[in-house]
Amino acid sequence: MAFYGWLLKSEGPIDKEFLVANFYYLDGRLFYKKNDRLAGQRSATNGYYTTKIKGKYYCTHVLIWMMHFGSIPKGLEVDHIDRNSLNNKIDNLRLATSRQNKLNRSAIRNSRTGVKGVSWHKGNKKYVARITHYGEKMLLGYFDEIQDAQKAYEEASLKYHGEFNPASLMAIQRLIDADTAPKGE
Repeated sequence: MAFYGWLLKSEGPIDKEFLVANFYYLDGRLFYKKNDRLAGQRSATNGYYTTKIKGKYYCTHVLIWMMHFGSIPKGLEVDHIDRNSLNNKIDNLRLATSRQNKLNRSAIRNSRTGVKGVSWHKGNKKYVARITHYGEKMLLGYFDEIQDAQKAYEEASLKYHGEFNPASLMAIQRLIDADTAPKGE
């Protein structure tokens, strides 16, 4: 990535004032004010867009948040509401604790079911739904159908994880899909 350090004004801290003086925001991206070039690129190590400032890499979504709202209070981090680390639009960013941010994740990559909170129980030959809340693991039940196990997890996630649960996004998407699906006659 080319670093245009000579474009940056001031040697002070990286704060809202510094960011506003040196960058502008447009549709989820940062650009240098002096030459209108895109600031940053996708990181090969963590999948986020990063921007190099004064010799250090910063996650672009954090810079965008700071540019709009100022410093991030201690103990909080910037979370992507839709879980898409490349969507840095300001309306997709929110502050969250580390715990809340971790709740807002998809199923793990090596999940055999592909559904968060649901696994296959070989002994019972059923799907099992589980959820963890403040370190307490809870069994939600055994189910013949994966959809029933998924529904049980989503309901528990809404109850225990509130707005930081991915189930709310999944449920909304299913409603949209059902509403736009072709209707049988």
